[in-house]
Amino acid sequence: MRARYKVNWSVFNGTTQDDYGNDVESWAAPVEVFVYGVNFPKSSEPIEAGHNRLIVDAMLLVGKNFPAKERDRFSIPRDPDKTYEVEGTVEDAEGNPFGWNPGGYLKLVRVDG
Repeated sequence: MRARYKVNWSVFNGTTQDDYGNDVESWAAPVEVFVYGVNFPKSSEPIEAGHNRLIVDAMLLVGKNFPAKERDRFSIPRDPDKTYEVEGTVEDAEGNPFGWNPGGYLKLVRVDG
């Protein structure tokens, strides 16, 4: 299976300082990458991530060893005006009952502001 769904990925660069000496977060310029797809949970029971019960807004289906990390951001063609941020690390599909590992998924949280 080939990844054919395009998304824009911005790598989190960490904290830097603005012109006034304030700490600000920064992200690299977005680059277009291919993923297997995106899933927007539709259940009345939201998917939760982490001990703080963070609500997951989307799940990005990615190939094996996809290098995204926590705090990286994605924009998705279905919602071009919204930004989603990675929560946690890539969840791996290793150990599934089908005997092969197609990749994994990233839990994404919508960023407001």
